[in-house]
Amino acid sequence: MELEKGFIVPCRVVPLMVAQSGDSSTNKAVMALVTRLKTAFVTAKAQGNARLQETVVLTIGQIGKVAEGELLLLVIICLLDSMIFQPRIVTAAAFTEIQAVARYKSLKLSDLFNLYKQQICKFVVDSVHEQPSGGNKEIITVFTEVSKVFEFKTYRVFLSSTLKFTLPYLINKATSSASMVLKLIAKTLDMDFRHMLVENFRFIFSYLVRSCQRENLQKALTYVENQTEIELSSLLRSDYQNLHNELLLHISTSYPQVFSGLAMLASQDETKPQNITTAEAMSDFLQPRLLGILAFFDNQLQTSSIGIQEKKL
Repeated sequence: MELEKGFIVPCRVVPLMVAQSGDSSTNKAVMALVTRLKTAFVTAKAQGNARLQETVVLTIGQIGKVAEGELLLLVIICLLDSMIFQPRIVTAAAFTEIQAVARYKSLKLSDLFNLYKQQICKFVVDSVHEQPSGGNKEIITVFTEVSKVFEFKTYRVFLSSTLKFTLPYLINKATSSASMVLKLIAKTLDMDFRHMLVENFRFIFSYLVRSCQRENLQKALTYVENQTEIELSSLLRSDYQNLHNELLLHISTSYPQVFSGLAMLASQDETKPQNITTAEAMSDFLQPRLLGILAFFDNQLQTSSIGIQEKKL
């Protein structure tokens, strides 16, 4: 397979290359190979060379069959990207390769999706956010293609099932394009726009607190206020216990950020607003809510639709 002058990699030897290169989840050489293949794909697209695009897709798919962890995620995202607004032959090849990767690993496509659903949802959000204003048809196409490949019944089912991931990513964009996509999602799901944001604010707040620097956090929270026409203080009090619960799910991986988010909630305590700066004070603040927190954790562990990686948190 010729990607560019001096760079020839037959598809059939790719799995052997990956297997011999060591840990297939983090191997830098193989990650670099996938990145170079992705660059070759973009070059082929610019040249209108659909056959070369197809060959690149087939090669990336071969890597996916023996990849794990971060490398497998990179492969899945590259294949998804190769499906969106490409020639039919390329789209079909990418679709088939994702199916082949799942089949090779003895996974249902839904299981493959669940392994990386947060990252896949981020890819979807990035893809639709890049569509020009007024491109509702193109946005629906992205939702439809991704939902088909992972065997959701409809793109509406896909959107309904992934709101807790897609909404925070869109809110973090805080742009007019993000607003358009948010309103399109609400319309598609027959939901009131403001109600959709308020209903999912616990996921939005948790993500923003854990992912944004102070300046960007303030920008995103102001954006939520503008979109819902509700002051932040009221939003924080509207689902008080669940906001604590959702933050505490991530305390093992994002302790400083979770502490900061909990401190924001403490400052809105209706009975006794508090300025918490120490672990001891935070412990005292959370103690009266402990039973509710434990019940929430128990529910998370017993819910079959929640993936094992989320439960490990």
